[in-house]
Amino acid sequence: HHGEDDNNVRSSQGRLRLSLLHLSRQRSRHWPGEIERSGYLAMPTHFRPCIDLHNGSVKQIVGGTLTDDTHNSQQSASASSSLKTNFVAPPEQDAAHFARIYRRDGLVGGHLIKLGPNNDAAAVSALEAWPHGLQVGGGVTDVNALQWLEKGASKVIVTS
Repeated sequence: HHGEDDNNVRSSQGRLRLSLLHLSRQRSRHWPGEIERSGYLAMPTHFRPCIDLHNGSVKQIVGGTLTDDTHNSQQSASASSSLKTNFVAPPEQDAAHFARIYRRDGLVGGHLIKLGPNNDAAAVSALEAWPHGLQVGGGVTDVNALQWLEKGASKVIVTS
């Protein structure tokens, strides 16, 4: 009986039942993201990889915006930036390196985001490593969107 409780989650009213066994069976028939209306709520998880580029390097930057950082540095040399860098890949782990890993592991639907200038060469190298395997965003406009598609982007994310 305890094992059943581990595999099933009930809402406070007892209406929602999530069966992990049912979920795994439904995942193969309804992947990705469909919900069966049988009383079970199938919630498949689909990981979408991301490569963030900043000054040509793969980084994870959190908190604030790059505009905030530029404004803060211009306002005062002693002003603390709201930006924090969580991760910086070593030089040998460039954007193409991560694109090859995502391709090898079949991680589809990923995106490459160019955070500021000086990222085009790194973005192109990632697209060459996995043609039509990554979406591209950051600095993409109606003027250059077609160029990014021609360079191998699966989709483009157009921003202002």
